[in-house]
Amino acid sequence: MLLPALLLSVLGLLLGAALVTLGRRQALASASLDGFSLGFVPAVLALRMLPHAMESLGFRALALAVLSYAVFWWVDRRAHARDHAAAHPFHPAAGAGAGLLVPMLALHGMSDGAALTVALSTHGVGLSVAAALILHRMPEGLFIASSMLPSSGGRKTALALVALVLSTVIGAVLGQALLDAIPDALFDGALSLGVGAMLRLAMHSHAPPPADARARTVSGLTFLGGVALMLALPDPEGLFRLSLPQELSVEGALLPLFIETAPSMLLGVLGAGLLRTMTRARPDAWLRGDGSALQALRGMVFGVPLQVCSCGVLPVAQRLLRSSLPIAAVTAFMLGTPEFDVGAFVLSVRLLGLPLALARLAAGVALAFSVGLAAAAVARRLPLRVPTTPMRRAGLLSAPSALPSAPPAADRSLAGVLRAGLDSFDQVAAWYVFGLLLAVGFEAAMPPHSLARLLGAWDVPLTALLAVPVYVCAQGAMPLAAMMVHKGLSPGAALVLLLVGPAANVAAWRMLRSALGARVAWTFAGASVLGAMALGALVNRVVPSSTLPEIHVLAAHEHHPWELGAAVVLGLLLVSSVLRLGPRGWIATMSPSGASSGEHQHHHHHPH
Repeated sequence: MLLPALLLSVLGLLLGAALVTLGRRQALASASLDGFSLGFVPAVLALRMLPHAMESLGFRALALAVLSYAVFWWVDRRAHARDHAAAHPFHPAAGAGAGLLVPMLALHGMSDGAALTVALSTHGVGLSVAAALILHRMPEGLFIASSMLPSSGGRKTALALVALVLSTVIGAVLGQALLDAIPDALFDGALSLGVGAMLRLAMHSHAPPPADARARTVSGLTFLGGVALMLALPDPEGLFRLSLPQELSVEGALLPLFIETAPSMLLGVLGAGLLRTMTRARPDAWLRGDGSALQALRGMVFGVPLQVCSCGVLPVAQRLLRSSLPIAAVTAFMLGTPEFDVGAFVLSVRLLGLPLALARLAAGVALAFSVGLAAAAVARRLPLRVPTTPMRRAGLLSAPSALPSAPPAADRSLAGVLRAGLDSFDQVAAWYVFGLLLAVGFEAAMPPHSLARLLGAWDVPLTALLAVPVYVCAQGAMPLAAMMVHKGLSPGAALVLLLVGPAANVAAWRMLRSALGARVAWTFAGASVLGAMALGALVNRVVPSSTLPEIHVLAAHEHHPWELGAAVVLGLLLVSSVLRLGPRGWIATMSPSGASSGEHQHHHHHPH
């Protein structure tokens, strides 16, 4: 039985490479393969390979994967600072990134071969096992071929594949002797590092998303197919059914919470469409009020009808600063717009309860106004600097941003409202899915009340500091905040996460530092964090934890037919969003530059 299993494993490796070779021959096939790889490869890496390494290394495997991902991200950012040099050492298209991974993948191949020998000594190769063997190795073949073929050519790509095949054969021949001689930690550590690097290079592409609507649709279909294929793989470890005692598994929490939040998301789509179509768009010059207080108030009001997620705020704020608009108005716009998003408010009512949702709204007004005044006071005598290289390094100058405006009066019909709502939904859909997945993952893996024991009475200031590096849309932060409260976080700490993460994060600080200098940027960040801490401490006094919905109760709630219908509609909207934008465009909405370019493609341009 070993020989057939070994051949199937090698076949999966070569099949992934063959798909890349075939897909390079025409644009539509290339888009199709890119979508499949983007759906299948990261899902297999994160949900199959990494949990396997965590069995022996625990959270050290996750730390190694995160470290590897961060290193490749940092190198890629450095490459952007050199204005996209034709080839730099770790650029995916240069092939060297894949070359560095070949030794790691070879170690994994040896481990796979040895594990096959041991496992098949008592078990045969059934149909499901055969399919798993093929699909398990496909991501490696897809990755090596797509990374090395464009620049290294077929010969070096073939040599890399031969090295991986030989490593699998060597591992199978040595079998148990290899596993006894080399500690599992070495194999699993190399696999963890490889997972992080492959995940970064698979998710990131320097090529623009397909501009053709048909290519985006085909890429979206194969992306969804890749995710579905991964979910259909045999799961002998029962990954989605595992959880700590007294906690819900991913399988037990994901679908119920999706159904529970579906009506709120749909109401948010409708509300965003109504605001975008029925509210008069104000010209930029309206922000030039008399006095910083009036400018800050106008900055908050200015962002309400736009209904742009936090990912879309920074490109718009950048354009406003380049137009020399008042600092108080721009900073209040940056802080207030994500907090006043109607979809985020409706979702917060369902997941956090009405008292905390209203407290978040009031705190957003107070924070945006006070930080706007503080930033204006510091910037009053400072000359405005035009963003240059630092903005490019931050990835925020990839495309000139445009403000989405309300459609003309003739389009203020139900169809126009729905179109405007779907435009806003496209900006938050990926964040919503990501936040929901992250929340149910924490639910299964974190012990109950663990955050209360870990952070104690310092949860408000510690959460504020931890939220600064986060760049997250409000819809993505909401499920996470609800889950953190379930794990012991106080309502005030949850409020701090929702105030700082979507608006007062590192990306906002870098943009302001580039445009206005370090003093204004640090004033914005310091006032935002300290103000959020004060508001969080106040909320802990006036909003009791008992007013927040309990996650287990939400998950166990018997769903009404209209809730099930809303979930079906929301699922179809998510699918249609992926097909409209294409998978890379859909994922790119989670970054400032992606939101900027997305506005160009899918929103009406501001007339000014």
